[in-house]
Formats: sequence, structure tokens, C-alpha cells
Amino acid sequence: MGSGHSFWVRTGREKERAMLKKSLVLLIPVVFVLIVSQGFAAVQYAVISESFNVPSGGTLTMEVVAADIRIVESQGGVNVSVKGLPDKYRQWLEMDQSSDGVMISFEPEERVRNIDSLLFEIGVPSEYSLDLSTTGGDIDVTRQITGIVDLSSAGGDISCREMVNGTVHVSTSGGDIEVVDVQGDIELSTSGGDIEAGIVSGSAEIETSGGDIEVNSVRGSLEASTAGGDIDVVEVGGNAALETAGGDITAGTIGGNLEASTAGGDIEVKEVRGEAKAETAGGDIKLEKIGGEFEASTVGGDVLVSLTGSYPGEMSTLGGELVLLLPSSAQVSIEAEVRFSGDDDDADSVIVSEFGDISLRRGSIINTVSSDFDINGGGPVIEMGNLRGTIAVKKLP
Repeated sequence: MGSGHSFWVRTGREKERAMLKKSLVLLIPVVFVLIVSQGFAAVQYAVISESFNVPSGGTLTMEVVAADIRIVESQGGVNVSVKGLPDKYRQWLEMDQSSDGVMISFEPEERVRNIDSLLFEIGVPSEYSLDLSTTGGDIDVTRQITGIVDLSSAGGDISCREMVNGTVHVSTSGGDIEVVDVQGDIELSTSGGDIEAGIVSGSAEIETSGGDIEVNSVRGSLEASTAGGDIDVVEVGGNAALETAGGDITAGTIGGNLEASTAGGDIEVKEVRGEAKAETAGGDIKLEKIGGEFEASTVGGDVLVSLTGSYPGEMSTLGGELVLLLPSSAQVSIEAEVRFSGDDDDADSVIVSEFGDISLRRGSIINTVSSDFDINGGGPVIEMGNLRGTIAVKKLP
């Protein structure tokens, strides 16, 4: 009986020790997390502040590393606030003032490590130019500026959220760009992001190597190109040159001439008041209200063109439908041809016109159907060529 009692006592104590050990094992990670989180919370760096009494019309010049830049409103002067800078890097922070404006530099001689939230927040007067550069952060301009704005980042987003009365140059190697309202010319470029431009009173040059382009209104001319995205434009007062290597092109009103090309998407434009040229390697083309000479060609889609008057032009596709819409009073001459392989029972209906009867010719050597005819006495020549498709000349509703 004694030995049995000792056995049950030992067994109970062993269970208690096992449970205690298991509780300690479960508790250790919790304690570790609390210690680490408290340690991180304790790493708070003092804010560095500096103010400069400056007249309007100067320039804020910045060259910083691994930092975000935010431009805010200032009631007077240039007010600098540096947040998140470790003490070991303070020796490389320089701020100075000259007759040209305020200069801020942060370019450490050693590699910057473990700076995740370094921020330069600068308050500037409204009439002040900006020349800002950062190697690895975002730039955000949140106040109205009258002056020249030059912003560049090696790998962040850049935005101007308020009106800029002056020329704007923006470039980033790996982020998005947003410009809301510019009373002047703009140049925007990014190597790997999207670009959004709001209202631009001058001309615009926009380029991205791998994103979409959206433009609201440009009163001057527009040049927009992307290597791998869509282009969407609402209104351009002057000429527009739109190019993408792999997306769609959509535009509203173009006040001047249009050149649009894509290697693999559709092109759709609501109105062009000048000449129009559109080309795609693999999509549809729709050009409406064209007010001048035109060219529209696609390798594998449909083409629709509507004219506001009597203008010369060329339309071609290798396998879709060609549709030309004309005012009832238009005076043009049509030269249309469709090529096809083998016998085609529908050959007599591949070319049609709503402006009266037309005569068709069949090719004796090459399988073609062609027709040359005048509308309202004839005028500028419009050439229409199709391969294995149809051609239709219609009246505008």
C-alpha cells in the first residue's frame, strides 16, 4: 500500500511539472513580442525644426536620401520639420539660406540603414519655386504654388494636389504621378507607374514605360506615350500624339490634329477637328466627327470613320468591316476594293453604298471585288481596302 501511494504522488508531481513547463513555453513568445514591441515603440527620434524668414519668389532646393518630402502651407517664411531621423545621421543634415532661397541637403557618406519613416515636411509661401529630389521616397505637394516646380524621385510616387501656376517637371523611376491643376506647361515621366493629369492650361508631354495615362484637359498640345498601358484623354485643345505599345486609346475632343497608334489595342475618338491618323496592329478603330484628311488602318479589326465634310482619306483592314459615314451633302470620290481567297458567294454584297447604286468589278487574276464611284458629283478621293471583309458607305443619321 505504501509503495502504491508513493507511485501516485510521483505521478501527480510529474504531471504538475509538465503542465508548468508547457505554460512557460507558451508564455515565452508572448513576453518576447511584448519586449520587442515596447522596444520599437521606445525608438522615437526628436523632431528637428528650423525656420527661415524669406521673401516671396525664391526657390526651395532639396537633395535628400531615403526620405519622403511633403510641401504644406506656410503663413510666413520657410518652415522645416524633419521627423524620424536617427541621431547618428544628423551630422549629414544641412540647411542653409542664400539670396536665391533655402537649401536642404541630406546625403550621408555611409549607407543609410533602418530608416523607414524619414519625413521632411516643409511649409513654403505660395509664391515660391520648388526644386526637390529624393532617392527613395514620395513627394507630395499639398499647397498652391506660383513658380517653377521640378520634382524627381528614384523610386516613389509624386503628386501635386493643388494648383500650380507655372511650369511643372516631374520624373520618377518607379512610382505613380498625379498632377491636378497646372496653369502652364508640364513634363511628366515615370519608368514604371501610372500618370494622371487634371487640368493643364499649356502643353503636356507625358511618358511612362509601364503604366496607364489619364488626362482630363490640355488646352495646348499633348504628347502621351506608354510602353504597356492604356491612354484615356478627355479633351485636348491643340494637336495630340498618342502612342501605346500594348493598350487601348480613348479620347474625347481633339481640337487640332490627331496621331494615335497602338500595337495591340482599340482606338476610339469622339471628335477630331483637324486631320486624323490612327493605326493599330490588332484592334478596332472608331473615329467620329473627323474634320480633315484621315488615315485609319488595322491588321485585324473593324474600322468606322465619320466625317463632318468632304475630305480625302484612307481606310484599311485585313479582316473586318470598313464603315464610312458621310453627311448627305458630302462630295467625295470612293475607290473601294475587297480581296478574298477562293470563290465567295457573297462577293456581290461586299461593297455597298447608301448614296445610290454602284457597279462592281470582279478581278480576273486576283480574287477581288472593286468599285469606284462619286458621291454628289465627286471630290476628294477616299481609298478603302479590305481583305476578306466588307465595305459600307453610309449616310450620317
